Amino acid sequence: MHANEPLDAVMAEVAAALTKPAKAGDAGRLITQAALDHLPQVDFASMCLARGRAPVRMLAPTDPRVLEADRLQHELAEGPCRDVMETSRAARSVDLAQDPRWPLYGPKVAASGIAAQTTLPLPVSGNVRACLNLYSLATGACGGSPVVTGLFATHAAVALGYCLQMNDLAEALERRKVIGQAIGIVMERYRIDEEAAFAFLTRASQTGNVKLRRVAEHIVTEVDERSERRG
Repeated sequence: MHANEPLDAVMAEVAAALTKPAKAGDAGRLITQAALDHLPQVDFASMCLARGRAPVRMLAPTDPRVLEADRLQHELAEGPCRDVMETSRAARSVDLAQDPRWPLYGPKVAASGIAAQTTLPLPVSGNVRACLNLYSLATGACGGSPVVTGLFATHAAVALGYCLQMNDLAEALERRKVIGQAIGIVMERYRIDEEAAFAFLTRASQTGNVKLRRVAEHIVTEVDERSERRG
């Protein structure tokens, strides 16, 4: 956080910036950059995100050493990020090399130059698990006090949740659009009504064990390609 800059002003600035993106990756980059700009003793940052049972993926790492830290945590099956993704409780280490909670991860990541880490849960609604990783090259309270990091994580979680909702909505609208186009094509091709056309797509989806959207995309793409060849 910049010297002499009130905390409420910083939070307002961060919140305003984080309401702009429409994709999780865009939000991740703004969040990690905001952490570098506004939180004390933060040299690198990254985010981790998982939906349901899907594998955890990293977003917006600000330095290659963060990628190594993430790899180590998954390889060794221990570390602040893994703990937070499982428990949704913040994890802080002022000296990773000496921290008994992660006897394998701590010394290895410290050898890369990372001395301290704070990982914050980002409570997003639904089946999404997310966290923000803050790294410091010096021992100490990475990110500042729990009050400061807690406020930052709250704003980041709201922004991330908004972006994910907007992305889901856009995908849902696109899915409905493609399915609607496919229904129209099937209606015209087989001279059947809308209900029968939808039943046709559903049966094709079930028989082929393919998602309904994929069936619809195939039909629409096929028609588009035929039109291009004719043109």
